[in-house]
Amino acid sequence: MECWIELLNVAKVPVTRAQSFARDEDGSYTAFGAFMLVTFLLLGSTAIDYSNAFTARTQMQVAADAAAHAALYTRDTQSAADAKEAALQMVEDILPASIYGTVLKPQDIVFGDYDREDDTFAVSASSKGAVEVKLQRTKKRENGVRTFLLHFVGKPFLDVTTTALAETYRPLCFREGFVADDVVDLQSNNTFENGFCVHSNSYVSMNQNNVFEDGTIVQMPDTGDLDIPSSGFERNDGLEASLRSGGYHLRIVNRIDDIIAGVQTLGSDYTPGFITTGTALYPSGSGKKFDVSDFTKGRVHVLSCGGNGVTLNAGLYSEIVIVASCPIKFSHGVVLEDIVVATTSTDPKSFNASSGLVVGKDDGCADGGMAWLVTKGGFEVAADLHIYGSQILAAGDIEFAAGADGVEGASIVAGGKVDVTSNNAMGFCGGGMDSAFQAEYFRLAN
Repeated sequence: MECWIELLNVAKVPVTRAQSFARDEDGSYTAFGAFMLVTFLLLGSTAIDYSNAFTARTQMQVAADAAAHAALYTRDTQSAADAKEAALQMVEDILPASIYGTVLKPQDIVFGDYDREDDTFAVSASSKGAVEVKLQRTKKRENGVRTFLLHFVGKPFLDVTTTALAETYRPLCFREGFVADDVVDLQSNNTFENGFCVHSNSYVSMNQNNVFEDGTIVQMPDTGDLDIPSSGFERNDGLEASLRSGGYHLRIVNRIDDIIAGVQTLGSDYTPGFITTGTALYPSGSGKKFDVSDFTKGRVHVLSCGGNGVTLNAGLYSEIVIVASCPIKFSHGVVLEDIVVATTSTDPKSFNASSGLVVGKDDGCADGGMAWLVTKGGFEVAADLHIYGSQILAAGDIEFAAGADGVEGASIVAGGKVDVTSNNAMGFCGGGMDSAFQAEYFRLAN
């Protein structure tokens, strides 16, 4: 053992101080920690830079969405230049140029047409159907998003861009169905065919034995407000499956004044095709009761109103526009085809009939034959109303009792309530109602 120890001792090699220092591992974690600290600071600062860019993009997306909506809303009734100005002002309110630079320029707002099925946008300067808005914070515009650490590696700003695409659309309920800002009140034994819509901005009320085919819509802001008897779902076949939640601003009701003025102006958006001259004529009737022979086809007629309103006697009224400032009574046997009848009267019964009024041509939803009834007041028909591919638009209430199978294609829109009595069949026309007066609605396409 002693010899072995001696041998080991002999084998020892002297170590210099420099070599000892080099081999010493004391404090090695301090250097490693410094390296990790720099790494984490780099990653953290980079994360902050890109987090700021993400926040900026979110703000810009909100502004772009709002600008696209403002542009389309304005373009619906005004010029493209006015629409662009509305979008620019919207962005200025959200992202002031004094803080964010010029994020939107007029050339960044492009109108066109959007194909939802193919998800494609085609530029068309005259279109009112869609708009694309692009916001930019870039080096080129001298308003990029400022960085922190990346600034020290030669990237003082990040480029951030965002795009919004908005389109117009027309809700099916306004084209064909019952729409009311107040209650839609349905009684019993009514049938609603596939595609027909019942919408209230308040709630829908009904009794029992109503039938709702597959594809029917019954809509209100809160379906819990549906007013039915305790056995309502069991005694209203298909109702539960038809329920939807939703609300609409009734923009078309707010346009009644524009419609009444427009149908008297040749070439306006509301002038029907059968009007060949815009000259308004007073018909040759007594001033209180009028016959078909008192009117000239292709012309606009302003009725001379009596103290209690005017009456249209029985007959077929077609290819004319009739405008009044008082209530209009339709005698039994009045048939309205290819006609606009409008009144500025606010009377709850500004349109009224006891029975037997036929609105529109009974032609199986073929093109043509449509009638438009527009009033600032209300509409009431006590019995046997027939509506074929036509429209009733009232600022007030709409109340009627239809004849058996008396509704085949109807756009009934009320600023008040819609009250429908029992034993009615509500047919659906589909494409046969495209000519109804409608207002555009707006939604984001992406």
